[in-house]
Amino acid sequence: MEALLSTTYINPNLLWVVTGTAGLAAISALIGTFTYLQKKSLLSDAVAHGMLPGIAGAFLLYGQKDPLILMLGALTWGFISVFSIDWISRNTLLRPTGAMAVVLSVYFGLGMMLLTRVQQSGLPDATGLQGFLFGQAASIVPYDLLIFLLFGVLALILLIANYRHLKWVSFDPEGAKSRGVRVDRYHHLLSILVVTGTAIGLQSIGLILMASLLITPAALARMWTNKLSNMLLLAAAFGAGSAIVGASISFIDAKMPTGPWIVLCLAGTLLVSAFFSPQKGWWKSYLQRKQNTAQIHRENLLKTMFHLKETGLNTVGESDILKKRHFGKLSKLLQELQKLQCIEKQEQGWVFTEIGLQEGRRLTRLHRLWELYLTRKLRLQTDHIHPLAESIEHIITPELEVALLKELGNPEVDPHMSIIPYDKPQTHD
Repeated sequence: MEALLSTTYINPNLLWVVTGTAGLAAISALIGTFTYLQKKSLLSDAVAHGMLPGIAGAFLLYGQKDPLILMLGALTWGFISVFSIDWISRNTLLRPTGAMAVVLSVYFGLGMMLLTRVQQSGLPDATGLQGFLFGQAASIVPYDLLIFLLFGVLALILLIANYRHLKWVSFDPEGAKSRGVRVDRYHHLLSILVVTGTAIGLQSIGLILMASLLITPAALARMWTNKLSNMLLLAAAFGAGSAIVGASISFIDAKMPTGPWIVLCLAGTLLVSAFFSPQKGWWKSYLQRKQNTAQIHRENLLKTMFHLKETGLNTVGESDILKKRHFGKLSKLLQELQKLQCIEKQEQGWVFTEIGLQEGRRLTRLHRLWELYLTRKLRLQTDHIHPLAESIEHIITPELEVALLKELGNPEVDPHMSIIPYDKPQTHD
């Protein structure tokens, strides 16, 4: 790390290239966000691989590794790839994903043939074209970076100018149509942006891994937010951060390609996000499941104590509860209910508070109502309904309870002839 910092401050060319590469990565990530939202992730991969014939072909025609010429060649074959995908999906039985797979493999194979021809041509810059496969930020000179940044800025301006309509098309294409938006036009615009966003990162990231830079930052950002503006900012930050690390390592060790290091940085961030993101993180899911399980155990205990109260036991001990139903860590559950002011500890045992009595009555009522619904409406046998009611009673909302009561006509007993307890007497039509 110390070597990286010292190299960055001593070598101004490194600072220039790393900053420029980070900017290109941020722009690509912004474009990739809309590609991700419109579920066209494979398009960027097909376009990136399809650009290889354009790069190799432009070099063979021009004879030099001029970034402008190579960029134009990449853009040309990128658009050819998009057109080919559209034509194949419209005129054959292949779906768009199948058409993308065909274009990716065929055009990449053609590009590899041309690249082999380039290597055999004996031209001075022929070996430098290998950097377009996996990326080599160390080989980028300021002039190259300026060309890429020029196209990147143009793509960014186009994205900003059409942000509102792209947002509509991404989230609600039918609603956009009803507002008079020409959805097809913005699909084509997104294709243009994908081609441009892919082309600007080819030399620094490499065409084989370029799709990762477009899509992975967007997927990462989606884990942390539901708001599009925040998602765009996070995607740009993730893309730029990974590009800084990859480009710096490529400068320190010229044999290290940039693209794989960028992808590894993104993969590491993805792993951390998968565990800790507030939206769909594994850790949050684990805590939520744990909380739900604890809540279900507490509710089952309240319901069991209410059943005992129905038999005349107003004060119950742990042995009374365990005879009725087994609970693991019963003492802990009782203490939790005491903290929630649902029960109180007396000398002879545990008794309900008013809050706990109402909750126990409610849970028992929901269980018996659902059992009755299963037998009346779904024609299930009474010996099959208890497990189903056990699983459903914990998620029945007050609105659903009202609907059940209306559907069943405020019944007084369940299928087992047990009284359905209400908070107040029910009126019958």
